[in-house]
Amino acid sequence: MSVKFGTCSWNYDSWVGLVYKERKSRAVEYLAEYARTYSTVEIDSWYYRIPLSEEASAYREQVPADFLFTIKAPQYLTLTHLRESTGRQNQDFLSPQLFRQFLIAIQPILPNTAAIILQFEYLNRQKMADVHAFLEKLEKFFDIAGNEAPLAVEIRNPNYLTADYFSLLKKHNIIHVLNEKQYMPPITEVARRYHTYFNDKIIVRLLGGSRSDIEKIAKKRWDRIVQPQNNPEKIVRMIQYFSEQDKDIFVNVNNHYEGSAPLSIKRLEKLIQDA
Repeated sequence: MSVKFGTCSWNYDSWVGLVYKERKSRAVEYLAEYARTYSTVEIDSWYYRIPLSEEASAYREQVPADFLFTIKAPQYLTLTHLRESTGRQNQDFLSPQLFRQFLIAIQPILPNTAAIILQFEYLNRQKMADVHAFLEKLEKFFDIAGNEAPLAVEIRNPNYLTADYFSLLKKHNIIHVLNEKQYMPPITEVARRYHTYFNDKIIVRLLGGSRSDIEKIAKKRWDRIVQPQNNPEKIVRMIQYFSEQDKDIFVNVNNHYEGSAPLSIKRLEKLIQDA
C-alpha cells in the first residue's frame, strides 16, 4: 500500500522556487529535479500525439527505478469524432491496433507505468447513443487489448456512472479514475457508492472547476492558490480509507484545481499528517 502524490504534467516555469531551482528549456530537463520531490507524475502531452520511443526512453532515464508514471492515451483512441471543422467520425476510436502502436512507442517507459488512462470527453447522444452502447464498445476493446498494459478509464458523463459500468471495469480489472471536475459528482460520493467495485489501485485526478475562469485569474502563473477548494478534508478522509484498505493510491493534481498543483499537494499532505 502507498499514497503517491504527483502533478498533471510538470513543465511549468512558474514552479521555479516551488519545485525547481532554475528555468529549463525542455520538459525532459525538469523531470529529474521533479522526481526528487515527487514519486509519480501524469504525462498528458501524449494525449495529443504518439511520441517517439526516444522520448519515452529519455523520460525513463530521468527518474529513479521506483518512480511511476500515469499516461494519458492519445485522443485518437478516445474521441468518437475528430475535432475539426467537419467533425467526421473517428475510425480509430477504441482501436486495438492503434493502442498497440502506442504501446510499442512507449515500450521503454512501460515498466514504470502505473496505468494508461483512456480519457473520454462528455459524450452527447450524437456521439454515443447511451451508456449501454458505450459499455459495448469498451468491452470489445477490453476483450482484445485489456491485458496488454494496466488500464484506467476516465469519463465525463455523470449518467455513465452506473453499476453496469463499474461491473465491466471490475470484470476486466480496469481502474476507474476518480476525477474531481466541474459537472461531475464529487469523487467522495462516487467512491462511497461504488468502492466495492474498485481494484487494488486507485487513481485520483483533482482537476477543478472552470479552466477559463482560473486561467484569467492565474495569468499563466501557477505559483499560488487562487481558488481554494472547500472540500479537501473529505478527499483526505477518502484517501485515508483506501489506504487502510491496502490500496495503492495515485493522486494527480492539476494547476487548474486551485491555481498551483505543488501548493495543493502541500495542503493535502499537511491535512493527512495532522489527521
